[in-house]
Amino acid sequence: MKTKESKIHLLSLVLLFLALAVLPFIVRIYAYHLDMEEYSWFILDEDRTDFFSYYKSLFFLILALLMAADLIRALLRRHLSPGTSPVWALLLINGILFLLSAVCSVNVKDSLFGNYGRFESVFVLIGYEILCFYAFRYASDPRTFQILLRGLAAAAALMCLLGFLQAAGMDPLNLEWVQRLITPHELWDEVIGNISSNLTQNTVYLTLANPNYASIYLSMLLPLMFILWKTGSRTVRFCSGCLILLLFADLILTFSRVGLFSLGIIGILTLILRKNSRKRHWKKMLAAVFACTLLFFLTDSLSGFRFAERLKLTLQSFQKSDTPSLTYMETSAEGVTLTYGGRTITVSYQYGTGNESIRILDDDGTDLTDHYIAPAGILDLEGLENLLLFTREVDEEDMLTLIIDEVFWNFTEDPELGYLFYTGNGKYDTLSEIPRANLFGMEHMASGRLYIWSRTIPLLKDYWLTGSGEDTFYLVFPQNDYVGKAAYAGSPLDVIEKPHNTYLLTALQNGILSLILFLVFYLIYFIDSIRIYGKDRPFDTQDWMGFCVFLSTACFMTGGIFNDSNINISPLFWAMLGIGMGLNRHIRAERSQYSEQ
Repeated sequence: MKTKESKIHLLSLVLLFLALAVLPFIVRIYAYHLDMEEYSWFILDEDRTDFFSYYKSLFFLILALLMAADLIRALLRRHLSPGTSPVWALLLINGILFLLSAVCSVNVKDSLFGNYGRFESVFVLIGYEILCFYAFRYASDPRTFQILLRGLAAAAALMCLLGFLQAAGMDPLNLEWVQRLITPHELWDEVIGNISSNLTQNTVYLTLANPNYASIYLSMLLPLMFILWKTGSRTVRFCSGCLILLLFADLILTFSRVGLFSLGIIGILTLILRKNSRKRHWKKMLAAVFACTLLFFLTDSLSGFRFAERLKLTLQSFQKSDTPSLTYMETSAEGVTLTYGGRTITVSYQYGTGNESIRILDDDGTDLTDHYIAPAGILDLEGLENLLLFTREVDEEDMLTLIIDEVFWNFTEDPELGYLFYTGNGKYDTLSEIPRANLFGMEHMASGRLYIWSRTIPLLKDYWLTGSGEDTFYLVFPQNDYVGKAAYAGSPLDVIEKPHNTYLLTALQNGILSLILFLVFYLIYFIDSIRIYGKDRPFDTQDWMGFCVFLSTACFMTGGIFNDSNINISPLFWAMLGIGMGLNRHIRAERSQYSEQ
């Protein structure tokens, strides 16, 4: 019987190690086709390649299936009680909601199998919940967690090495032999030697798709490595201390602010919870802050203080609102109506007769055509001098072209539909007012994230119950908001793939109820952790484990304000959430037993 139990324990340790320490390293090219012919706003190449998500997703699903089978086996052998805690019913209900979202999805195929570079399907979301409970069940005792943590530390050390190579411009993924390893043979001629154009250069992104994900991942690892530093032997403390410094340096070299923001939040949280320690060890805390600041500037100096410049721009963005020159554009049978620099005009033209055919009306109907200088294509009107209008041939068709802030807008006139915006590749679309949340001119903040949020929030009323379905954000976001995308996304024809916010993503794709269940589930753990670790008594090894795991999950939740859930980093969060809940249970049980004695 003992042998069987030890095998079961070993199996769970292997599965969790694969999920936490091996999965993040998986990189392989997957070629797929997007069927986007019907969407006028999509003119990009429909043949796509994914580097970081598809095979991670596939590997994770295999692990989740094995974990589920192991849990079912334990349940059948009565080694697992289905009623472990009522709180797990929240995840069960949420899993049902995930399935309902997939069934009611605007694109069932995308929800079932994933799409567009994310590949976070309904089964992946359910897999997160299985991973959470599995980690709670098998990895939350201190001994098992210590073993798992050391394996994670080894993986973190490899990630550090990879990060420094990327920062130095020596990304292993640019090596030809590595590209041959990660590329299917049938794609060698197309891909080998051309991968570098798809990778972030001289910036740490690890194997996690982009620097923002790497930043959150590194911020989550730092509290976990602190456990080893606080509780290990002298050798372990030295190695883990060096690893912590290297992880922090890597985080800086991502040049992503979200990880630093998350660390700042958990630092404040630590000061609040550890009041007495703050009084006793304030000198050590100041020394730690000074050391981190010094390391920040030393590391950032290697890039010419690129990160510091980004932080400066972030602070400046809080001090002013930013209203673009072009705020409105609409097509109709009468022409193209636009608001530029606070002034509204309507532009029309007569097909095939040159610039002289252009007609311009003020918003009150006043004819402004006499102010148009046809040869130069400019308007001799205050506030509109930078607006260029002329007719030209585009894709063998005469069109009305407006150049606004260096962006070309091409229009044609349809006898039945009126004026249409030409998006390219033979596709046309109408322009109209797009519903938006009023963010008081702050849409430019957080690299344009607030713009995406302002257009996503109005969508929630349409998908509040079941959501739009997993991996369908890009289909329901108003991609025809060409004016908004020109102002805040860089180009009117960019495709907004994700909201850069875990909570908006969950609410939109899975419904508001699903978001509430997730938040309540985490809030129960959060409050429980505050009660346990906020008493500020001396910590033993298990306390440090539970507290640092709690801080690690808080980094993910904080980072979720500015980034979306994804297969690259979410497994670490869900595993730590399960482990953290299990550690809290152990600590409560020990304290209860001690108080009874």
